[in-house]
Amino acid sequence: MKRSYNGIDDISALKGLTNLTELDLWDTKISDISVLKRLTKLTKLDLGNNKISDISVLKRLANLTALDLRFNYISDISALKGLINLTTLDLGGNDINDISALKGLTNLTELNLRDTKISDISALKGLTKLTALNLRFNYISDISALKGLTNLTTLDLGGNDIDDISALKGLTNLTTLNLYRNNISQEQMAELRKALQNTEIYWW
Repeated sequence: MKRSYNGIDDISALKGLTNLTELDLWDTKISDISVLKRLTKLTKLDLGNNKISDISVLKRLANLTALDLRFNYISDISALKGLINLTTLDLGGNDINDISALKGLTNLTELNLRDTKISDISALKGLTKLTALNLRFNYISDISALKGLTNLTTLDLGGNDIDDISALKGLTNLTTLNLYRNNISQEQMAELRKALQNTEIYWW
């Protein structure tokens, strides 16, 4: 069901649609999503570009495989902790800081944490199914947690505070790697290019 670009601010009418499996509420200016607690069959949910701050209701939606929450006012993502069926998650453009709730989401293959103000990414260490990871425009300096994410094919680390990229040398499945606007020496870059000869690396 698609309800995007309509300027809707009240979605209470959806409460009886308990057989919905997909729902698009992109850019509807909603803030209250409590009605979604009844829609437990949802597998795909787009709530991007709204005014949402409280996502506690989402903990009931255990069947979700794809969730888009980008460009909202979300700081607490603890409700996502039990959504273990998620394969795609977009949290870009929120002021999250703490991503420890993602630690157990081991089925994730695509994750966007762009511009979320995070610095600690240790929670990502066990997300070994990830193939695409966006960490652009944050405050990250330590990327050692990425060392074991060998299924990554796309990784964006642009606009951070990284000065040690040794953890990336074993990510040989990478096809695209963005490292621009970090504190990386030419010597380190030369070593990385040697280790990742089949990777398109962006750095300046």
